[in-house]
Amino acid sequence: MIGHRAGWARLAPLFSVLCLVSAACSAPGAVSTPPGPSRPAADTRLAAADARFFTGDYDGAEAAYRTLAGAGVALAASHNSTLLAYESRFKESVAQAEAGVAAGSSSASLARLTRAMDWAEDVPGAVRAGAQALAATPVDPLAHIYYSEALADSGRFPEARHQLQLAEAMGGDAYTRAELNREWANYHRGLKDPASELNYIQLSLKIQPEFPERHLELARFQYLAKKQTAAQAVLDKLLAANPQNYPVVVGAANSALIGGDVDRATSLYAAAAQGRPDGADA
Repeated sequence: MIGHRAGWARLAPLFSVLCLVSAACSAPGAVSTPPGPSRPAADTRLAAADARFFTGDYDGAEAAYRTLAGAGVALAASHNSTLLAYESRFKESVAQAEAGVAAGSSSASLARLTRAMDWAEDVPGAVRAGAQALAATPVDPLAHIYYSEALADSGRFPEARHQLQLAEAMGGDAYTRAELNREWANYHRGLKDPASELNYIQLSLKIQPEFPERHLELARFQYLAKKQTAAQAVLDKLLAANPQNYPVVVGAANSALIGGDVDRATSLYAAAAQGRPDGADA
């Protein structure tokens, strides 16, 4: 399990866990996904909740998703599942993804279940859900992307690559295109190609610069590459824009701890706990 929060957590069992390259200087075989037509959300309120999530308002987005799910808005629980997975709340993530599928078994809802199960370290379950997501029509681009991650985490790299190539042909919104690059990074990490991995992480960040997760992914890469100063610079920039954002501060602390930057991690956990005294993670 190398491609997600649970995979990073294996490096620190007690915890879950920018020079941008151009296409001209990409690693061999690297390509930037061209923008594709966006698929309209089932409800504009869901798109608004997504926008909050992707600009770092995790708490506001979660509250919005739960309200929408209670109102019967399609895919609200499924989208909430993905947010919870990024916060390493894996049990809750799977439960929300299952609720989303129960409310409407579609390629999109099954794709989110694939991600939730994979990050919860149920890789066989994720592979099964991914196959089901591809069997449903119309196929959501994220079904290919999330299924690719489950396949890569199973060591099935040729199949994972094929899924990413299929997703590339479909295009999608900014999150879909950024996540495609993120999964190309995951694929190359599995092949032990750090240059290509870094290239795709940077491409993902370029597409979604306001989404804190893209910065955390880069920081984790730099830490594990033993480039502590570079990792700290990434976190400093992220925290300057999110000084009191509890989920972001905890995510930064987790990244620092995984990288062995214990003093930075301790300071960040303390700051997060001070801002949210009932925050169990901090």
